Amino acid sequence: MKRNEGLSLIELIVVIAIMGVLVSVVGISVTVVSRQKVSNAASDVRGQFQTAQTIAMSKDNCYMQIQENSDGDTVFTIHASDETVLDRVTVSNKISVSVGYGGSTVNAGSVDVIRIYYNRESGAFSEAYINGGASATDKGNLVPTTDRVIESIRFSNGSKSVTLHLTKLTGKVSY
Repeated sequence: MKRNEGLSLIELIVVIAIMGVLVSVVGISVTVVSRQKVSNAASDVRGQFQTAQTIAMSKDNCYMQIQENSDGDTVFTIHASDETVLDRVTVSNKISVSVGYGGSTVNAGSVDVIRIYYNRESGAFSEAYINGGASATDKGNLVPTTDRVIESIRFSNGSKSVTLHLTKLTGKVSY
């Protein structure tokens, strides 16, 4: 009769190796999913800007508003000139959103409201304001740069970041 005294050293090494592979696969999967969320958020917001430009050129003056909601999410909304909300994209509070202009960067949640206005004739960005009030008539402070516009919006979650670049002359938003 054979006595069973436990695992051999080889069996133990094989079990540890299998566990190591499984932990690595799970870790990589979590990182990939996390990075994909940042890319998806940037892509959704880029589409939002394209929609706003189309609306501005086709039927109504409009503006893009960036504001943090009570849950800490960053909300990008397209507003018509009468302040009607035309479209909305919400970016999870797990993704940091920062806005760049004139060499400065500000976290979107650290200001009350950011508004980016379009030129109706050309679809270009006309001007941007930070720290505006609840209504569009209280625009806030004009962005302190020579061309008065936001230059970039950066999405980050620590392991991945994506930056959208805003071109004043054309209203184009690119990666």
